[in-house]
Amino acid sequence: MSNNARTIPGLPLIDKPGGIGPAGGVRRVEILGMPGVGKTFLLKRLRRLGGSVAPFLGYKERVGALKFRYRWSRYQLGFITDLLPDAIARRALRGGYQYRARELETRALIDFVESHQDLAVWLIGAVDAADAAARDKVLVLSWFHRLFADYRLATDSKDSGRCRHRFLMFDEGFAQKAVSLALHLNFTPAMVGEYATHMPSPDLLIVIDAPDEVIFQRLEQRGWPSWVAPTDEEGKRRFMVCCRDAVLAMVDALAARGVSVVTVSNEGSGESVAKRMASLLSAHQG
Repeated sequence: MSNNARTIPGLPLIDKPGGIGPAGGVRRVEILGMPGVGKTFLLKRLRRLGGSVAPFLGYKERVGALKFRYRWSRYQLGFITDLLPDAIARRALRGGYQYRARELETRALIDFVESHQDLAVWLIGAVDAADAAARDKVLVLSWFHRLFADYRLATDSKDSGRCRHRFLMFDEGFAQKAVSLALHLNFTPAMVGEYATHMPSPDLLIVIDAPDEVIFQRLEQRGWPSWVAPTDEEGKRRFMVCCRDAVLAMVDALAARGVSVVTVSNEGSGESVAKRMASLLSAHQG
């Protein structure tokens, strides 16, 4: 498959005064990339390197820790994950993410919307105005509903929870939602850019990239996303162009807002790419 699209530039890191995030705080890192580029696989390899090499906590693990403590605090056992070895604790916290804690989640959702009303109002209007099926509109709103609550819980400074890690990693965060908006609601690059002006800015954006030919082959091997699976070659081409345009638009918009952006090429062995990513994080612990 030929690649005539513009490639993602390797933008230099430009640290904000005082570091990427709040001094002494946990820095919010968003991961962005096209479907099939290998984001999930790469983060799994990064976790295997260990916390001393890759000092990050996934946002779902962070939310899982809060839900775990919320569920077990009635038995005075909410502290138990803090005593476990890191690898075992991570597994427990990812499981804890699946717990339903309706009161906790509803309170977090309300808190987020009250502090980000411009995003909530803009998103509702944009979804309503989109030329898309009702199914896709409901799906998008449900994903943002979950993300709003998760983001509020994960970034709640009142409860440091297992945040001895230096980085809080969002692999399905606001930046990545640009791809969902483009695929499901037919957002143009300009609309993605407008969305980026309303979303919470990360302290660092890591763009996972690979040539379109590599991504195309990975999607052919593992299967195309079932929710928007293209049925022919032309559909696959449009899918690739749509995703690439959304990623580039998000990169441009966040870079224009002063967010530090780096590109990591996910070619070669997963281990070598994970080590490069770990070195990047270690170099910016502040």
